[in-house]
Amino acid sequence: MKCLNAGEPAEQLPQRHYQILVAEIPHLFKRVTMGTEIQPWIANTAESVSAKSIFVLVRGYLGSFMPGHFRRVESHLQKTAGELNSRTKEAFIAATNTRATMAVNVSLLEKHVRVKLNLANPGDRLIFLSHSKGGLETLKMLKSTPEIAARTGAVVLMQTPRRGAPYLESVFFRGYPYSSNLQRLKERTHEISLRTIGAGESGRELSARDRLPFVDEIDAFKFPFPIFSYSSFTTLASPWVEIQSRRLAEIRPGEMNDGVFATGDLVWPQFIHREIQELDHAEPTVGSRRIDEVKLWNDILRECKLL
Repeated sequence: MKCLNAGEPAEQLPQRHYQILVAEIPHLFKRVTMGTEIQPWIANTAESVSAKSIFVLVRGYLGSFMPGHFRRVESHLQKTAGELNSRTKEAFIAATNTRATMAVNVSLLEKHVRVKLNLANPGDRLIFLSHSKGGLETLKMLKSTPEIAARTGAVVLMQTPRRGAPYLESVFFRGYPYSSNLQRLKERTHEISLRTIGAGESGRELSARDRLPFVDEIDAFKFPFPIFSYSSFTTLASPWVEIQSRRLAEIRPGEMNDGVFATGDLVWPQFIHREIQELDHAEPTVGSRRIDEVKLWNDILRECKLL
């Protein structure tokens, strides 16, 4: 599939459900801003023949509190490792703390990855599949550890924000008018719940109206591997408590969103970028009745030539 260059007009596709689009790979994505033509990360050399991919799945805020979060994707990738001529060596969910701040998770991610690399062959390469703020933690870690970056084949960012979540800003800072007293009570209850489970500090960190931590330094850094970025929007959100599409429509009227972030705040123009229609913020990691998250990631990895 040909990639558009940055600045080319986006291809306009009808607004349809993802599971309908998935049958036609060339029409799976609404193209927004693109980099250069996608190339396989394994070079066509003799020394690369034995190279394998180690998939690292990095969760976002409170991911570990969602039943099955990334588990089916992890299991699918582990199964591909046993297939004949597979380029996959293994897949694992990174041991980050989904309640913790980004700085804490950068350190935890680095430690876990180092352990895995110590057991890997010299030619093996890391492929990071990073959801939400896990993408910021991944890129910050790789920027700070050149030796790990040198062993990285690619990073796939799924719904990784550049700016904070408007709903969390309302929850923690009361930054927007309430549509009703019930809405006010709901958000105060949500704040108490997040603080009770120890996710208050990281929730406040994600509430920034301006750029989130690490964004400026990521923007200024040239990474030595391809980075694929995916934003999304939905008009039919799943019932997870984190999905607040109606509230976001009140806070940021007229803007598309994925139920947590404004879609425009998920676009990284310097990376190879796609936008997926009708996908909310929870569905890439836990799926739904309309979304098979395993098929979603399988299509993405094949489209990026990583599987």
